[in-house]
Amino acid sequence: MTTIICYFCFETFEIFLDNYNTNNTEIWDCEVCCNPNKIQYQIRNGKIIIFDISDGNE
Repeated sequence: MTTIICYFCFETFEIFLDNYNTNNTEIWDCEVCCNPNKIQYQIRNGKIIIFDISDGNE
C-alpha cells in the first residue's frame, strides 16, 4: 500500500500500486472527498522513480 495526498482536499488515503517494473496511469477516487486523483507512476527494480498526482477530471 502507498499513502497519497488527495489533489483536491489534501487528506491522505492509501492506494495499491503494482510494484513490478511498470509505467502506469490510474484514477483513484479520494476516500474522503470522492474526487478523482490521476496517479502516474513508474517503478523500476521495485522502487518508485516517477510519481505524480493530478486532477483526474481532465
